[in-house]
Amino acid sequence: MSLIREGVVVSGEYLGWKVLVDDDRDGGSGGYYLYLSKGLDEGFDYWFEFETSLETQLSDFDIFWVG
Repeated sequence: MSLIREGVVVSGEYLGWKVLVDDDRDGGSGGYYLYLSKGLDEGFDYWFEFETSLETQLSDFDIFWVG
């Protein structure tokens, strides 16, 4: 699995939450992981088989991408 994007949500319900996108196409899942976290106490993860599905989900958030 390799990190392909990292960012922070800049507006809305998840303001300030960290966003990580991992590429696991060559790994066990064969897809993409999206992680949303707020500190160490709150977080969610999502799995997507296709990049288009991942991009659709990401479009629901206003994200400042780092790097």
